[in-house]
Amino acid sequence: MKTKKATSKSKNYNVFFLILSVLLALMLIILVVKSRSLGMFYVKTTGSPSNSIAEFYNAIVSGDYNRACTYLADYDELGLDNIPDTDEGQLILEALKTSYSYSLIGQPVVDQLSANQLVSFTYLDISQVESETASKIDDILNDKVQTLPRNELFDDENNYLPELIDLVYKEALNDTLKNANSYYVTTEYEVYLEYRNNKWMIKTNNDMLTSLLGGIR
Repeated sequence: MKTKKATSKSKNYNVFFLILSVLLALMLIILVVKSRSLGMFYVKTTGSPSNSIAEFYNAIVSGDYNRACTYLADYDELGLDNIPDTDEGQLILEALKTSYSYSLIGQPVVDQLSANQLVSFTYLDISQVESETASKIDDILNDKVQTLPRNELFDDENNYLPELIDLVYKEALNDTLKNANSYYVTTEYEVYLEYRNNKWMIKTNNDMLTSLLGGIR
Protein backbone atom coordinates (compact mmCIF):
# COMPACT_ATOMS: atom_id res chain seq x y z
CA MET A 1 0.00 0.00 0.00
CA LYS A 2 2.83 2.42 0.70
CA THR A 3 4.25 1.81 -2.76
CA LYS A 4 0.89 2.62 -4.40
CA LYS A 5 0.60 5.89 -2.45
CA ALA A 6 4.11 6.92 -3.56
CA THR A 7 3.22 6.15 -7.16
CA SER A 8 0.00 8.17 -6.89
CA LYS A 9 1.88 11.17 -5.47
CA SER A 10 4.47 10.91 -8.26
CA LYS A 11 1.71 11.00 -10.87
CA ASN A 12 0.16 14.02 -9.19
CA TYR A 13 3.47 15.85 -9.24
CA ASN A 14 3.96 15.04 -12.93
CA VAL A 15 0.52 16.40 -13.81
CA PHE A 16 1.17 19.50 -11.73
CA PHE A 17 4.49 20.26 -13.47
CA LEU A 18 2.95 19.55 -16.87
CA ILE A 19 0.18 22.06 -16.22
CA LEU A 20 2.70 24.55 -14.85
CA SER A 21 4.94 24.25 -17.92
CA VAL A 22 1.95 24.79 -20.23
CA LEU A 23 0.91 27.90 -18.30
CA LEU A 24 4.45 29.27 -18.40
CA ALA A 25 4.61 28.65 -22.17
CA LEU A 26 1.32 30.50 -22.68
CA MET A 27 2.52 33.42 -20.59
CA LEU A 28 5.72 33.58 -22.62
CA ILE A 29 3.75 33.70 -25.88
CA ILE A 30 1.54 36.48 -24.50
CA LEU A 31 4.58 38.48 -23.41
CA VAL A 32 6.23 38.11 -26.83
CA VAL A 33 3.08 39.29 -28.61
CA LYS A 34 2.70 42.25 -26.27
CA SER A 35 6.35 43.21 -26.55
CA ARG A 36 6.02 43.35 -30.33
CA SER A 37 2.87 45.45 -30.29
CA LEU A 38 3.95 47.66 -27.40
CA GLY A 39 7.64 47.95 -28.07
CA MET A 40 7.90 51.36 -26.48
CA PHE A 41 7.24 49.81 -23.08
CA TYR A 42 10.25 47.56 -23.44
CA VAL A 43 12.70 49.69 -25.49
CA LYS A 44 13.58 53.17 -24.32
CA THR A 45 14.65 55.31 -27.27
CA THR A 46 17.39 57.91 -26.98
CA GLY A 47 18.19 60.79 -29.28
CA SER A 48 15.98 62.51 -31.82
CA PRO A 49 15.14 61.23 -35.32
CA SER A 50 15.87 64.75 -36.57
CA ASN A 51 19.44 64.50 -35.27
CA SER A 52 20.09 61.35 -37.29
CA ILE A 53 18.64 62.95 -40.42
CA ALA A 54 20.71 66.11 -39.92
CA GLU A 55 23.88 64.08 -39.35
CA PHE A 56 23.20 62.07 -42.51
CA TYR A 57 22.66 65.10 -44.74
CA ASN A 58 25.52 67.06 -43.16
CA ALA A 59 27.80 64.17 -44.10
CA ILE A 60 26.35 64.10 -47.63
CA VAL A 61 26.84 67.84 -48.14
CA SER A 62 30.42 67.69 -46.80
CA GLY A 63 31.27 64.68 -48.97
CA ASP A 64 31.79 62.22 -46.11
CA TYR A 65 29.78 59.39 -47.67
CA ASN A 66 31.14 56.65 -45.43
CA ARG A 67 29.88 58.52 -42.38
CA ALA A 68 26.56 59.18 -44.08
CA CYS A 69 26.02 55.46 -44.59
CA THR A 70 26.37 54.77 -40.87
CA TYR A 71 22.94 56.37 -40.53
CA LEU A 72 21.31 54.15 -43.16
CA ALA A 73 19.45 51.00 -42.20
CA ASP A 74 19.61 49.39 -45.65
CA TYR A 75 22.72 50.63 -47.53
CA ASP A 76 26.42 50.18 -46.87
CA GLU A 77 27.41 52.57 -49.66
CA LEU A 78 25.75 55.00 -52.06
CA GLY A 79 28.30 54.99 -54.89
CA LEU A 80 28.84 58.74 -54.70
CA ASP A 81 32.55 58.29 -54.04
CA ASN A 82 33.03 56.17 -57.17
CA ILE A 83 35.03 57.92 -59.90
CA PRO A 84 33.38 57.89 -63.38
CA ASP A 85 35.43 56.54 -66.30
CA THR A 86 35.18 59.73 -68.37
CA ASP A 87 36.19 63.33 -67.74
CA GLU A 88 32.66 64.42 -68.59
CA GLY A 89 31.20 62.02 -66.04
CA GLN A 90 33.54 63.38 -63.39
CA LEU A 91 32.51 66.95 -64.21
CA ILE A 92 28.83 66.11 -63.83
CA LEU A 93 29.35 64.18 -60.59
CA GLU A 94 31.35 66.99 -59.02
CA ALA A 95 28.71 69.52 -60.05
CA LEU A 96 26.04 67.27 -58.54
CA LYS A 97 27.86 66.98 -55.21
CA THR A 98 28.39 70.73 -55.10
CA SER A 99 24.67 71.33 -55.56
CA TYR A 100 23.54 69.44 -52.45
CA SER A 101 21.77 71.35 -49.69
CA TYR A 102 18.90 70.54 -47.35
CA SER A 103 16.60 71.73 -44.60
CA LEU A 104 14.27 69.96 -42.18
CA ILE A 105 10.61 70.94 -42.28
CA GLY A 106 8.58 70.89 -39.09
CA GLN A 107 9.03 68.29 -36.39
CA PRO A 108 9.43 64.50 -36.69
CA VAL A 109 6.41 62.27 -36.19
CA VAL A 110 7.35 59.46 -33.79
CA ASP A 111 5.30 56.27 -33.44
CA GLN A 112 6.98 53.96 -30.94
CA LEU A 113 10.07 52.64 -32.79
CA SER A 114 9.30 54.33 -36.13
CA ALA A 115 9.48 57.96 -37.19
CA ASN A 116 9.27 60.20 -40.23
CA GLN A 117 10.39 63.75 -40.98
CA LEU A 118 9.72 66.02 -43.96
CA VAL A 119 12.92 67.17 -45.70
CA SER A 120 13.60 69.76 -48.40
CA PHE A 121 16.56 68.76 -50.61
CA THR A 122 18.25 70.65 -53.45
CA TYR A 123 20.28 68.94 -56.17
CA LEU A 124 21.51 69.35 -59.76
CA ASP A 125 19.01 67.93 -62.26
CA ILE A 126 21.26 65.91 -64.54
CA SER A 127 18.60 65.45 -67.23
CA GLN A 128 18.31 69.23 -67.58
CA VAL A 129 22.08 69.51 -67.83
CA GLU A 130 22.20 66.86 -70.54
CA SER A 131 19.35 68.51 -72.46
CA GLU A 132 20.98 71.95 -72.35
CA THR A 133 24.36 70.47 -73.30
CA ALA A 134 22.85 68.71 -76.31
CA SER A 135 21.28 71.96 -77.50
CA LYS A 136 24.74 73.58 -77.65
CA ILE A 137 26.48 70.83 -79.60
CA ASP A 138 25.40 71.83 -83.12
CA ASP A 139 26.61 75.40 -82.78
CA ILE A 140 29.97 74.33 -81.34
CA LEU A 141 30.39 71.64 -84.00
CA ASN A 142 29.59 74.07 -86.80
CA ASP A 143 32.17 76.45 -85.41
CA LYS A 144 34.77 73.65 -85.45
CA VAL A 145 33.93 72.79 -89.04
CA GLN A 146 34.51 76.40 -90.01
CA THR A 147 37.84 76.76 -88.21
CA LEU A 148 39.61 73.39 -88.15
CA PRO A 149 41.40 71.63 -91.03
CA ARG A 150 39.61 68.67 -92.59
CA ASN A 151 42.01 66.07 -91.18
CA GLU A 152 41.02 67.18 -87.67
CA LEU A 153 37.34 66.81 -88.48
CA PHE A 154 36.74 63.67 -90.54
CA ASP A 155 38.13 60.17 -90.93
CA ASP A 156 38.71 58.39 -94.24
CA GLU A 157 35.01 57.50 -94.50
CA ASN A 158 33.96 61.12 -94.03
CA ASN A 159 32.67 60.58 -90.48
CA TYR A 160 33.39 62.97 -87.65
CA LEU A 161 36.43 61.88 -85.67
CA PRO A 162 35.60 60.41 -82.23
CA GLU A 163 38.04 62.79 -80.55
CA LEU A 164 36.26 65.72 -82.20
CA ILE A 165 32.90 64.55 -80.86
CA ASP A 166 34.42 64.20 -77.38
CA LEU A 167 35.90 67.68 -77.61
CA VAL A 168 32.63 69.25 -78.75
CA TYR A 169 30.62 67.52 -76.03
CA LYS A 170 33.10 68.54 -73.33
CA GLU A 171 33.03 72.17 -74.43
CA ALA A 172 29.22 72.15 -74.48
CA LEU A 173 29.09 70.56 -71.03
CA ASN A 174 31.59 73.02 -69.56
CA ASP A 175 29.58 75.90 -70.99
CA THR A 176 26.39 74.49 -69.43
CA LEU A 177 27.98 73.94 -66.03
CA LYS A 178 29.10 77.57 -65.89
CA ASN A 179 25.50 78.23 -64.88
CA ALA A 180 24.93 74.97 -63.02
CA ASN A 181 22.70 76.60 -60.41
CA SER A 182 20.18 77.29 -63.18
CA TYR A 183 19.50 73.56 -63.18
CA TYR A 184 19.12 73.11 -59.43
CA VAL A 185 15.87 71.49 -58.32
CA THR A 186 14.40 71.57 -54.83
CA THR A 187 12.08 68.77 -53.78
CA GLU A 188 10.35 67.76 -50.57
CA TYR A 189 9.91 64.22 -49.34
CA GLU A 190 9.42 62.19 -46.19
CA VAL A 191 12.43 60.50 -44.60
CA TYR A 192 11.49 57.37 -42.66
CA LEU A 193 13.43 55.96 -39.73
CA GLU A 194 13.42 52.97 -37.42
CA TYR A 195 15.03 52.61 -34.02
CA ARG A 196 17.58 49.82 -33.88
CA ASN A 197 20.82 49.17 -32.01
CA ASN A 198 20.15 52.19 -29.77
CA LYS A 199 20.07 54.56 -32.73
CA TRP A 200 17.59 56.13 -35.15
CA MET A 201 18.41 54.71 -38.59
CA ILE A 202 17.15 56.00 -41.94
CA LYS A 203 15.27 53.71 -44.30
CA THR A 204 15.96 54.88 -47.84
CA ASN A 205 13.17 55.37 -50.36
CA ASN A 206 12.95 56.17 -54.07
CA ASP A 207 12.51 59.92 -53.56
CA MET A 208 15.64 60.15 -51.44
CA LEU A 209 17.82 58.04 -53.74
CA THR A 210 16.55 59.81 -56.88
CA SER A 211 17.47 63.22 -55.49
CA LEU A 212 20.92 62.03 -54.44
CA LEU A 213 21.49 60.75 -57.99
CA GLY A 214 20.51 64.01 -59.63
CA GLY A 215 17.00 63.00 -60.60
CA ILE A 216 18.03 59.74 -62.28
CA ARG A 217 15.75 56.85 -61.35
